Amino acid sequence: MLRIERLDPSCHDRAPFDCGIDSLNAFLAQYARQFRDRHLGVTWVAVREEEPSRILGYYTLAAGALTPDALPTERVALPQVPIMLLGRLAVDRATQGQGLGTTLLMHALHHALYFSTQIGLYAVVVNALDDQAVRFYHQFGFHPIPAHPFRLYLSMKDIAKLPWGDEF
Repeated sequence: MLRIERLDPSCHDRAPFDCGIDSLNAFLAQYARQFRDRHLGVTWVAVREEEPSRILGYYTLAAGALTPDALPTERVALPQVPIMLLGRLAVDRATQGQGLGTTLLMHALHHALYFSTQIGLYAVVVNALDDQAVRFYHQFGFHPIPAHPFRLYLSMKDIAKLPWGDEF
């Protein structure tokens, strides 16, 4: 059975994780713990109950803000619009193609939706690394930020409309 839980460096083995992208591997191995310790971001990992130290995939959430002019269709009378940044999302090569990326994304969006009921959040923003990542996020309704085609957002209104099922 799959579990998604906060990264705990004392029990999650980060070294063997390999998603095929060096920068994402390096973040998990070298920086995720520092982000946690410095309160810059929280990394969530997917593990199997029968092998709880082996990380199958991960994502990181952090708070952020955009200027209102970055949002092409919205008029917001604030100097900064609060957002949740989905900083990284990666799946180990051995697990790719099995839907884990979608599961991790839905978990992240569910967290963002919950947090939006506690604090102001307009959207979730992602920085896609390449065209393949852009296509992945587009299928869930993410829109490009015009000045940055690899930076995408999904509003909380749209997130609330997603079919959640019983997973979360």
